[in-house]
Amino acid sequence: MKVIRFFPFPKERMACTTFSCGRAEHEPKKLVPRVLFMKTGILLSTHPEKGDARLVRSLVEEALKREDKVYLYLLDDATLYLRESWPNDLVDRGVHVYSCAYGAQNRKIFDSGKTTFCGLVVLTQLMEGCDRFVSFN
Repeated sequence: MKVIRFFPFPKERMACTTFSCGRAEHEPKKLVPRVLFMKTGILLSTHPEKGDARLVRSLVEEALKREDKVYLYLLDDATLYLRESWPNDLVDRGVHVYSCAYGAQNRKIFDSGKTTFCGLVVLTQLMEGCDRFVSFN
């Protein structure tokens, strides 16, 4: 299989591959489009009492099943989730988990060693760079 060209939609995530399908060599090769990975971004800024974590985890599970790259940003009250084990478990499964450094510092939450503390510039870059972005606030 050989990638021969990229389509501009959606965001250069579609490629064409060629293969012969057992045809005679004089017949044209068949072009089959296939979807490459997508980037899924999730912003969670709600307090753990609201219960959005269950929905976020199910969205992450579905995105991982589709072999998407998943980016999770914990903002404000959602940095309290760093006291739980599931954000670190997501990191072990390949999810990029970021948390607001300012929000964690104000809530006296310290680095567990797996998630990345950063500022709002990273959130802006995630919003621009992801194919899908969902916000829970």
